[in-house]
Amino acid sequence: MKTHLLNTTFALVLISLGYFATDIYLPSLPSMSQYFHTSELLTQMTLFSYMLSFSFTPLVFGPLSDNIGRKKVIICGLFISLLATVGCSFSPSINWLITFRFIQGIGTGAVMISARAMIPDLYSGKALAKQISIITMFMPLVLAFAPTLGGFLQEAYGWRSIFLFLIFYIFLIFFKMSFFTESLKESSARKLSELIPIYLEIFENRSFILFGMGMVFPTIGLFAYLTASPYLFQKVVGLSPSEYGMLAIYIGSVIMLTSFLNARLLHYVPINALICVGITLILVAGALMLTFHLAGIVSTWAILLPSLFYFSCLPFNLSNSASKAMSQISKHYGAASALLSSIQFFAGALGSLIFSLIKESSALPLSLCFLLVGIFTLFFLFLARKYETEALGS
Repeated sequence: MKTHLLNTTFALVLISLGYFATDIYLPSLPSMSQYFHTSELLTQMTLFSYMLSFSFTPLVFGPLSDNIGRKKVIICGLFISLLATVGCSFSPSINWLITFRFIQGIGTGAVMISARAMIPDLYSGKALAKQISIITMFMPLVLAFAPTLGGFLQEAYGWRSIFLFLIFYIFLIFFKMSFFTESLKESSARKLSELIPIYLEIFENRSFILFGMGMVFPTIGLFAYLTASPYLFQKVVGLSPSEYGMLAIYIGSVIMLTSFLNARLLHYVPINALICVGITLILVAGALMLTFHLAGIVSTWAILLPSLFYFSCLPFNLSNSASKAMSQISKHYGAASALLSSIQFFAGALGSLIFSLIKESSALPLSLCFLLVGIFTLFFLFLARKYETEALGS
């Protein structure tokens, strides 16, 4: 039992590293703009460059870990992350920071995708489902902790202290990982080049792509929030970095609650109906934020409350849309999962890029983004269900 708990805890640490490395420095974005005497655009590009490299890692490191083992890929990813984080800590300019964040995304992405694959290596059946459930349940708590810690570090020691903390954190993980035995029992003989036709074949599966859009658009909105919110809450509303960081506690709690609710409702409610619940929450979030903006209300809760509605949609949309997309696949499940993850993370990079180009002087752009996300997600769900019905009929 103790060994299982250790495996689960460490897997959670490894899987969450990629998100942790981004969320922890969000409270520092406005201060970094001032420190480097640069625009908000270039500072926000540190998030875009990270997500861009992160988005391609499932396609490469997932199959690579099948070939050479999880441990080797994780160790390599941690080493890359460590070197890149050192570079981030001592970056002399914003351009160097953008570059090192790109490299950091490669390392943490390799760690995350290989750590995910460790769970099926170690468990099966009900035990596997239990471990995935535990990791899913506690992930929001980890992600809520990161901005909270980052906010306090920013106020006490400045933005470089956040990356110095990450160096120490990654080094501890690296040290711990060196004692773990390889979890992969049988390696794959498939070459990476052989996966390209498989990825193309999966991409031609229209139902897979259409249901996958149920993950893509909400992820765009998620990273639009992550990119815009440090400036909205600190520059427009006037919160301190630590006050902004502590808002993540509300967000993490909401995601944890709705994840539990979604898991329970899956026993009684059709999965498409739950996706519609998520879309409704997105539209409510956008409409509520727009209403506050038009009424001239500028406050923490005028932005946070609608955002909580938005974050409550994520378990309903991301998990269920992924499940529906994967159900359209009859073979190559691993490759399909990697492709779906890559598309989702690329959508995150796209959302970050779009909002890097928008100056956050009010909540209007974010409210319109939420509304468009809801409309497009509903549209693609309609197309997916229509195509699925036609396919079953034929």
